[in-house]
Amino acid sequence: MVDPKSVPDEEIDTLIDPDLRQEIGNPCPVSFAATVVYTPLMIVGLIICAFFTKTIPPPGDMSRIGTDIGIGFAVAIGVVFVTFVLARMIPALQSMEVAFRRTLGPMSAGEIIRIALLSGIAEELLFRGALQPWAGLIITSVLFGILHFVPDKAWFPWTIFATGFGFLAGWLFESRGSLVAPITAHVIVNLANLALIVSGRRLPITAAR
Repeated sequence: MVDPKSVPDEEIDTLIDPDLRQEIGNPCPVSFAATVVYTPLMIVGLIICAFFTKTIPPPGDMSRIGTDIGIGFAVAIGVVFVTFVLARMIPALQSMEVAFRRTLGPMSAGEIIRIALLSGIAEELLFRGALQPWAGLIITSVLFGILHFVPDKAWFPWTIFATGFGFLAGWLFESRGSLVAPITAHVIVNLANLALIVSGRRLPITAAR
């Protein structure tokens, strides 16, 4: 098993099979691709939430918004802590980290923040804000997991995590009656996990001994 931290950022490209690189050419930067994909999705989500499902209410009690942000932040810290511990103990999660690093490549702090914001906001608007009021918690969460499926066993834990997080975000949306908490949680989870994956700071416990 490859230790993610043993692969410096500048050498990540060397992990890509040379024949595959010759066939596909230089890959599009992930941050650029994410911007191109998530920006229109976010706009579509905003339109649906504002005019159809009415899940974006007008500004109201700022104290409630602050509470929702705090709840979302607390939930995100819990999720990041659990994934941090599990990723240091479970080989399958370490393999997924390597796959993620190979895909993401070196990323600046600005790129990580942009991807976390765009993906967290766009996905919550579409799934919790637009789809869940119509399809319900279970169907929405399962679809959220399915759309995070990659046909490679190294990525299977990502599908499981996404499904579980879908249920958690959906519960936050239903219990708080607002998208603020799930959006906050989603953005913080993505931000922290992207930073940890790109930096390779989640060493296996066995390797740390």
